[in-house]
Amino acid sequence: MRQTAPNQPDWPEGVRLLMGVGAQKAGTSWVFHYLNGHPACRPGPMKELHYFDTLAGISKVGHVLRGRKERALAKRGRDAAKRDGVKRLQEICEAPDDNHQSYVDLMTGGLAPGQVALDITPSYAVLDAATFGQMAALGDTRFLFLMREPVARLWSAVRMKMAKKVEVPAMFEAACQERLDLMLEGGRAKEFARSDYAGTLARLDQAVPARRRLALFCENLFTQQAADRICDFLEIARHPLGDLGVVNEGMRAVMRPDQETALAARLRPQYEAICAAFGKEVPQAWHARFAARPRQVVA
Repeated sequence: MRQTAPNQPDWPEGVRLLMGVGAQKAGTSWVFHYLNGHPACRPGPMKELHYFDTLAGISKVGHVLRGRKERALAKRGRDAAKRDGVKRLQEICEAPDDNHQSYVDLMTGGLAPGQVALDITPSYAVLDAATFGQMAALGDTRFLFLMREPVARLWSAVRMKMAKKVEVPAMFEAACQERLDLMLEGGRAKEFARSDYAGTLARLDQAVPARRRLALFCENLFTQQAADRICDFLEIARHPLGDLGVVNEGMRAVMRPDQETALAARLRPQYEAICAAFGKEVPQAWHARFAARPRQVVA
């Protein structure tokens, strides 16, 4: 049986879709790999679909990544079904339906009641409330938002970006520091958009019913307890974590003390907002940021 409503896509009964909306470098890869190994879950044709951020016009990276994925699969000469899925996703992004029916069909087609489709795309964190509202209105969509101590998260994002550009390992740390200097000196709001946890949470609160959204802290992930909490949220059976550890850990590098001080000051409103909203749930690492002199951040 299919559930329908005016201007909404047909939605398969009993099927859920997890929207992993960020934050970048806050444990989203770990969540993906854990759920990808769960018998009740199925990912889309790619790890990050970049569907809604492409449609919103805030990112062009999706087109690049989908094209790259399709070419890589074609070169290997196998995984025809996955290659067709990526090609279909690209076509949908270029000519989307008004009610996102093609996207829903791509993600949920063939799933049975009680199963969950996965779209874990961290860049969704910067979407506006109207787009979150569209995503919530599709059907039984669930929203997971992960937060990591802000200075550590942004520094990790810098290192991830520079790891793709720096070819000489000995130059990596200096290149990361130079990139951070440019961010701090330039004051570009776009560079810090993914650090606006409070803004993302406010938009989700505005657009998504409380029972269909969950916010967790990266520092509390990587345990069976955290995995169980995610399964409970998705209404699927708890599944053993196994030996899955930290996923997609970045190259190591250290900030200068002056950079860490400046970055902590720039991001302090986020610490204050999240501490006010979550109280005792906020991990100690967040409080330690302002409890003593600046420490070196390498993770």
